[in-house]
Amino acid sequence: MAKDKTVWQTEQGERYGLFGTSGSGKTTKARQLISGCRRVVVFDSLKGEWAQNAKKWLGKDAVVVDAAGFFAVLYKKWHIGFKIVVMPTFSREIQDLHHVCSVIWCAQADFGVNHAAKLTLFIDEAQEGIPSGIKFKMPAHAALRLATMGRGKGVNMIVASQRIKSVDINIRSNLTGMFVFRLSDLADIQEARRLLLGQGDAGSIPNFAYYYKDENGKITFFEKK
Repeated sequence: MAKDKTVWQTEQGERYGLFGTSGSGKTTKARQLISGCRRVVVFDSLKGEWAQNAKKWLGKDAVVVDAAGFFAVLYKKWHIGFKIVVMPTFSREIQDLHHVCSVIWCAQADFGVNHAAKLTLFIDEAQEGIPSGIKFKMPAHAALRLATMGRGKGVNMIVASQRIKSVDINIRSNLTGMFVFRLSDLADIQEARRLLLGQGDAGSIPNFAYYYKDENGKITFFEKK
């Protein structure tokens, strides 16, 4: 069985996508990816799963804020590290994510960028904050800027969604690694088959098993542990 050696210890930030239906293992993998990160920002979905489990999943010092209060917490805790969960406002998910990403961009610029990755942004249910077509509706969205230029500034970005095609293509096209778990929608299963060069059937992957496609296009299947 292949062993997942995905790491974050790079001079540049990484871009990971986690795609899979509810219960397939996305959240577990996301928690593994961010477990060793000193500065973590989780942009929660409207379900509030991360906010409800913040201290359990991220540690006793985890802080839950809304987008308006994000700036103050980030700057106050920058030098000591932080685990922040940002709860979006209903119907303002796109604008709230834009605000959060703008603050992150400015923070990295203010504190310098000649370092290994210093901040990890995880966007849960990414179709809410960066839905397909957002590039045309809001071309200056800061998440798009982080996806295309934030890597050199040392910002890790993870996007998770139950559907592949519901996340804007400009985000997906900048991914350095992609985790494909079990999918339920036919269009996404077909898209996964295209992305995985015809390997496997994303509609029948066991929960907590997944395909991983790296930056060089190498595809590996990881079985359920």
